[in-house]
Amino acid sequence: MTLKKSIVIIIICFSTLVCAQSNPFEIQLSRGLLLVDKFGPSSSQGTGLNGKASISEIVLSRQIAGFKKFNLQVGAGASAFNYYYFDTFNNSPRSWAFYLPFKVGVKIPLFQQKLATSIMLSNYLSLNQKSTRFEYSTKQLPWPLLTERRVFMNVDLGLSTQIGKRTSFSVSTPISVLPIVASAKGVTHNDIDKPGATPYKVRAEMWGVSLGIKWTLGKVEARVKRIRE
Repeated sequence: MTLKKSIVIIIICFSTLVCAQSNPFEIQLSRGLLLVDKFGPSSSQGTGLNGKASISEIVLSRQIAGFKKFNLQVGAGASAFNYYYFDTFNNSPRSWAFYLPFKVGVKIPLFQQKLATSIMLSNYLSLNQKSTRFEYSTKQLPWPLLTERRVFMNVDLGLSTQIGKRTSFSVSTPISVLPIVASAKGVTHNDIDKPGATPYKVRAEMWGVSLGIKWTLGKVEARVKRIRE
């Protein structure tokens, strides 16, 4: 199955799921700073990324099930990553990268809905063409050493607070499950400055913080009433 077919199927399934519900939508705009490959075994190596990136994201989400102590939510949108502050510019696969994020998780309301925590599993599908920026290949090594993954995954831990009838402020941090960049298939790296050192693989884990503003689209009073019931 091609990437385009996969994206179409996911969008259709998501649309069918949320349209069957009567709960209002929430739209969130967020901006964050990410540390990429800062703590892994490759972070201090020339092959690693060891840098930072910014993320700009817009996500449309909806509650699809409400329980006594938490709500189940799904969301989808668009994400843009700007790679910068890398030790070597050629280490980044591109200056800008674009993804379709699909999120599912739980939101736990606290203090009469004024505060909430959330745990979201965020899956990112790449919209980028195959990168040629990993220029580690030479005449002696005509194959890439790193690969930009078509799909990567984070667990986002979040906290939000109500600042208006329809508006809330949120802060979240991603924890990588599947890396955004990794060693190419079958490739193992060696530290040429330390003969006999243990070979390693690049696994560009991601950490950071993201701040966002969320608006509720729909009848807020009706939603609160259903949650209390």
